[in-house]
Amino acid sequence: MACEAGGCPRDADARHTGAPRAFPHNLGQERTSVAAAKIRVAPFILDDRNSAMCEREPRQLNVQQQNASVERSLRAEASYWRRHGVPPALASVGVERGIQWERSIVVELGIDFPGMPSIFGRLVTQDQRFIAFEIDTTDEIRVEQWEDITSAQNFNEHNRGTGVGRGALALRVLRELSA
Repeated sequence: MACEAGGCPRDADARHTGAPRAFPHNLGQERTSVAAAKIRVAPFILDDRNSAMCEREPRQLNVQQQNASVERSLRAEASYWRRHGVPPALASVGVERGIQWERSIVVELGIDFPGMPSIFGRLVTQDQRFIAFEIDTTDEIRVEQWEDITSAQNFNEHNRGTGVGRGALALRVLRELSA
């Protein structure tokens, strides 16, 4: 492993003198500094169970990793609402407006958030149109917003510095879940 071989990136300090530094990931090795022993830290022995500490993800993700993360979150949100069904008020309003729920996805949905209508969010229709909606259900079902926001979406596959646009990622998820 990288840590045991002395190649841990945490040890790649220009001021490093060769003695192990007092970090929890070094406490289980042969030499333990006195300063680290005085710190009340749970015993941390470096073995196969916690060797992933040195192999964790970087703090800042590169563009491809960011795009993959956004796509995973969109897929998770859409899959959840596909499995569990959308709230009945949204389902009925959507059907009235021509939404085929088995071929559409919800990419964002908020329910009973303070200061907002009862149901709000965004969906992608079977026709690949993006809709922003706000529905108040306190007394009766009242649609406050049902707006086509397709023209405001970023469908570019190659944005400089940001990679794939969120609109393009949502369409990928729609195609995948509708297949």
